[in-house]
Amino acid sequence: MVYTFGGAMSQTFGTGGAGQPIVQLVCVAAVGSLSSTVAGALGQGQIASMIKLVTVFSCIGVVISVIYKAVSAIAGMAGVGL
Repeated sequence: MVYTFGGAMSQTFGTGGAGQPIVQLVCVAAVGSLSSTVAGALGQGQIASMIKLVTVFSCIGVVISVIYKAVSAIAGMAGVGL
C-alpha cells in the first residue's frame, strides 16, 4: 500500500491514531495559554491563574488516560484483566 503524506498524517493524528493525544495536548495548552494571556492583559490575574491550573490538570488527565490505555493493552495481551 502506498500512502501519501496526507494519508499518513490522518492515520497518525486522526481519530484513534497514535498521535491523537499529542494533538489534544497541543490544543488544550494553546487555548489555555491564550485564555490566560487575555485574562492577564485585562487585569484579571486570579482568573488567569485559575485558567493555568485548569489547563495543567486537563493535560495531566489526558496523559493519565493514555497511560491507562497502554497499561490495559499490555495487560490484555498478557491475559490479565484490569
